[in-house]
Amino acid sequence: MTLDIAAIKARADKAPKGPWKDIPWHITEGAPEVRVAEGWLLCAVSSDTHAEFIAHARTDIPALIAALEASESAR
Repeated sequence: MTLDIAAIKARADKAPKGPWKDIPWHITEGAPEVRVAEGWLLCAVSSDTHAEFIAHARTDIPALIAALEASESAR
């Protein structure tokens, strides 16, 4: 599997700034929300675990990219 790290990094850089938050209350019945720091609704999802995954993606993906880049440069 080949990853285009530059493309992934570019998409992460274009995403709304964090932190993103999993909001415990719901606008749509039964749908947890993920909001960006500016307070805008990013998405409503089908489960709390989906909301948690999406909310953490804003910080997890850049951290994974940095770790991968550090590992590759250490070779």
